[in-house]
Amino acid sequence: MATIVSEKSVVAPANYGIVLFHRVLNMLLLILNLFLVIRLILKATGANPNSGFVHFIYSAAAPLIYPFTGIFPNQAADVNHGIFEWATFVAIVIYTLAVIVIKLIMDAFVKPKNRTVVKENL
Repeated sequence: MATIVSEKSVVAPANYGIVLFHRVLNMLLLILNLFLVIRLILKATGANPNSGFVHFIYSAAAPLIYPFTGIFPNQAADVNHGIFEWATFVAIVIYTLAVIVIKLIMDAFVKPKNRTVVKENL
C-alpha cells in the first residue's frame, strides 16, 4: 500500500526589522521628493516667493538642495519668468539613488531566513 505524503511549505517570517527600515526610508524619500518636486514646479512656473505657501516650500527645501547648488546653471523656463532649477532636479535624482543603494546594501548583508518544509502523512 502506498503512503500519501502532503507537503506544506511554511515560510519563516521575513526579517521585520529590515522591512520596517525599508518602509521608513521609502516614507522619508516620499516626503523629501514631495517637497523638492513642489519646489521645482513653483520655480518653473515663477511662483511669487512672498506668498506664504511658496515661502514655506522654498525655505523647507533650501537645505536639501544646498549641496547641489551651482553644479549646473539655472535655465529660464519662459513661463511667468520662471526658471528650471537644476539643483532641485539633481537633488531628487541623488537622494532617490542614495535610498536605493542603502536598501540594496542592507539587503546584501541580511540573509533571508531558511524556508522550512513540513511533511505530513495522510
